[in-house]
Amino acid sequence: MKKYLYIGIGVIAFIFFCWLFPKVNRRTITATVNKTERIRGSVQNGKQKLDKYLIYTLDKNDRPHTFENTDTWIWFKFNSSDVYAKIQDGETYDFSIVGFRIPILSMYPNIIKVEKVNQ
Repeated sequence: MKKYLYIGIGVIAFIFFCWLFPKVNRRTITATVNKTERIRGSVQNGKQKLDKYLIYTLDKNDRPHTFENTDTWIWFKFNSSDVYAKIQDGETYDFSIVGFRIPILSMYPNIIKVEKVNQ
C-alpha cells in the first residue's frame, strides 16, 4: 500500500514540476540574427541523434546570445525545421525561449516561438 502512495506522490510531483518549470523559465528576447548553423545528427551505439539548429544573435545592447532550435515534447514543439527555415540572417526577431546556457554541457536555451519584428 505504501508503495502505491509513494508512486502517486512521485507522479504528482513530476506533473507539478513539468507545469511549474516552464512558467518560471520562459522568456522573450528581441535580437538580430548574425548566423545560423545546422549540426547534423549522428548514429552512436545504433541510435540516431537528432539534428540541432543553432542561431547566433545580438540583442539591442550588443550582447551575444546563442539559441538552440530543436523539437521538444514538453512544449509539444515538433516544427523546428520550419522555424529554422523562417529565420534569416540580418533580421530582427522576438525569440520566445526556455532553458539555460550551460557551456560545460554544451546546452543552449531552446526556441519555442519566433516572430519577426517589423522595423
